[in-house]
Amino acid sequence: VKSFWRKALADSQQAFGEDAAVTLSYTDDLAIFLESSGKMAEAEELFRRAFASRGRVFGESHEETLRSCSNLAVFLDNEDRGSEALRFYRQVLSARSQSLGDNDVKTLESSYNLAVCLADQDETDEAVSIFLPLFQSLEQQLGPDDEWVLSCADKLGELLKDAGQLEAAEAMFRRVYGSRANASAANEGDGEGDPQEMHRKLADAAYNLAICLAQQGRSSEAEPLFFGAVQGYMITYSPDDAYTLDAVFNLAACLEAGGFLQDAARFYEATIR
Repeated sequence: VKSFWRKALADSQQAFGEDAAVTLSYTDDLAIFLESSGKMAEAEELFRRAFASRGRVFGESHEETLRSCSNLAVFLDNEDRGSEALRFYRQVLSARSQSLGDNDVKTLESSYNLAVCLADQDETDEAVSIFLPLFQSLEQQLGPDDEWVLSCADKLGELLKDAGQLEAAEAMFRRVYGSRANASAANEGDGEGDPQEMHRKLADAAYNLAICLAQQGRSSEAEPLFFGAVQGYMITYSPDDAYTLDAVFNLAACLEAGGFLQDAARFYEATIR
């Protein structure tokens, strides 16, 4: 496969030139293939080449150039080079905001990518400042149960929790948990959707809300949520999976805090078998 893409790219360069649309398309394809094959240095060189070529041909603010810029940013981000990726994410967001408007789906996608990268770089305040209006805009456009909206709420909840804003984080996590619980109940009635995936998403939502409540000293409220997370993870993964054992341990801690020492000991024991 690699030899095919290399030959196609070389032939296109010879026939049409390095900056031709078909050549740049082959450059993208080969870069993506090389990245998936672990040839990172060569893939990066091609991503950068495509970005530079489109900048020459179309200009820095053209959508084709911005798409290449975004591809390069995602590549660098996936390589744990977030500080380098941030510059390109910012460039894409700024240009799309000016050319497409703040509420265009591509601009919103760029906002999301930048906010996630900022969060990964522990730039919490700036990440929250982007995620909050993004969440509000997406919720207004797509509705409260859209996957993108729920993903933003989850990310925002994590950032607020880490910043010590537990009440605000709880509000985000409750939105996600409520939506996941409703979707799970509806699926039991109509049988649509992947049941295992729904169990996982509901377990994640229950776990996140439970952790937030436990950090506020509300163990009695967190306990049934941890129990639900344990059940969901056992269905989705296995009793010995790290997700399951972590939820079991936190359930035991809640039981201990509530004075249910025998039950707590039983669950603690389950984590060390």
